[in-house]
Amino acid sequence: MMKGEHLSRTTNVGLMSRQGIALGVDARITISYKGVDDKLYEEIKSDEEVKTFQLCSNPLIFCTLMGDVEEWHEMYRDMLRQAPKSVKEAFDIAENYLQAFKTSHRRNKRIDKIFGTLIAGYQKEKGFEVLGISLEKKNIVTKFGNDNPKALGSGATYAEQILFKGQNWNDMTKDEAINLAFEALLHACLKDVYSGGKLTVTFVHEDGIISETYYILEVYNRLYDLTHNVEKKTLFLLYSTHAGPIFGDDAVQDLISDVWPGLTSSSLTQSNHLIAKTACFYVHYIVFKTEQAATRAYVDVPTKNGNPHFPQPLADIRSFLTNCVRESTRDHVYIGRSSKGLLEGLCKLENAPNLKY
Repeated sequence: MMKGEHLSRTTNVGLMSRQGIALGVDARITISYKGVDDKLYEEIKSDEEVKTFQLCSNPLIFCTLMGDVEEWHEMYRDMLRQAPKSVKEAFDIAENYLQAFKTSHRRNKRIDKIFGTLIAGYQKEKGFEVLGISLEKKNIVTKFGNDNPKALGSGATYAEQILFKGQNWNDMTKDEAINLAFEALLHACLKDVYSGGKLTVTFVHEDGIISETYYILEVYNRLYDLTHNVEKKTLFLLYSTHAGPIFGDDAVQDLISDVWPGLTSSSLTQSNHLIAKTACFYVHYIVFKTEQAATRAYVDVPTKNGNPHFPQPLADIRSFLTNCVRESTRDHVYIGRSSKGLLEGLCKLENAPNLKY
């Protein structure tokens, strides 16, 4: 890695149900680095990162990766070396590690490292436990108690908006807990630019684990609700480009301005968000302030820059996108209204063999 570069950011969630614990993670890793002009730059390194790890098989204990990747793996190796025999023991090891890390950096005016973990497991004597701990610059934050959900990371605030919306968590079934974890992760990914990619929920139960992984668009499709006001104000902006994904507020705004000349950020609620990669296309999630503004933007896309296209059966969508890719003379932009049909088509396009840039 270049000097000053580090990998970070993510969203973790954990919640208890009557049948076990749901641990949820996204898969996005972001690079932060200083350029030759001494400015700070950020890029997406991966949307495929594994962030749930086993600590112990007997008893069964798992932990999640949150924050600075290099520092987290050092902490994880320390926990493995000490072979914890309970969730609380693993938590204590992590806390001691973070305290030592904080002490070793006490001379720094600003500790800018952020990393931590959710630790979950099952013991016959103690039942299910889930605990959270993180170093957030100069503060060590702990999350105790099995009677409430937990979230860590850059998208934690958004995830908690879903986790704390009134469920009686301890009475939930396995499926209800898994669905809630996916919903919380999706909400975080749609709001937090540093969370995205594949979403994985690992359900820890008495006899082992069940793990489910879906691409973010698949989860979106699974939870899609057209009656929600936000959907009526949402557009998907897809593009293929040899330059790779466009990331960062200014760059995305430049792309939007190129597609819609004269459109300003004041017309949008959210515009800086790359949520997924499907086949050779990158997918941005754009929310307008009103449904009328979204409709007008969809209808008024200049044909030289974009192609408004009402969702059709998969064959039509695939044919349309394939034809775009065959034109190798410029980058290609596609605008779609938020709809169940479009989402289903995009999900099925994942890794489509004919879509090669």
